[in-house]
Amino acid sequence: LAVHTTSTTEEVIRVYIRNTDGHFLGYQRRPGAWHQVFDSLVYGSGLGNPTELPTEKFTTVKIEAQTVRAFYVTMVSTGTMVYSVSNDSVGSVFMSNADMQLLVGSGLGKNFRWIDGSR
Repeated sequence: LAVHTTSTTEEVIRVYIRNTDGHFLGYQRRPGAWHQVFDSLVYGSGLGNPTELPTEKFTTVKIEAQTVRAFYVTMVSTGTMVYSVSNDSVGSVFMSNADMQLLVGSGLGKNFRWIDGSR
């Protein structure tokens, strides 16, 4: 797994990922409803280059067939996370394959402070 950031190798950034059962709607401002599955310091690879996240720092997340899981990815240091903006509505399919669908979500401010449209 990788994230995209404007940060470069001179800047250490803290990335963490949380998840929750089901859809994220109704949980955007409830940090206690989310479970941490990743927390690590990494060096950013800069704009346009994926910043790889160390797999050994992840807690395994099992996703059963026909279920939904929401993920919250954020950086808590310098730099800016770069992510896709979608013109589709929240909950619509952003991309999929035979095994999984990735749905349009929202950008949430650091520590669940604000909500920013379809992402």
